Amino acid sequence: MDAAQALIYVFFILIAILALSALFTPIRLGLKLLINSIFGFLGLVIAGVFGDFLGITITINILTILLTAFLGIYGLILTIILNIFF
Repeated sequence: MDAAQALIYVFFILIAILALSALFTPIRLGLKLLINSIFGFLGLVIAGVFGDFLGITITINILTILLTAFLGIYGLILTIILNIFF
């Protein structure tokens, strides 16, 4: 095996690694979105239960779940602040 053949093998191995990482990136982002939405939903339920004691009612609908899924804890805080002011 000469140097040119070795460089071709290294090049194709790097291309294969990049292709595999491109395939697994959406799966990783989808998993992160799923975990954020689960914790966001639990946060909304907890905020709804404790919000009743403070006079704040947080409705759990598709908009609030998507907001907390995409933004995480910041989406939950934003939902509570928007609920207080509006």
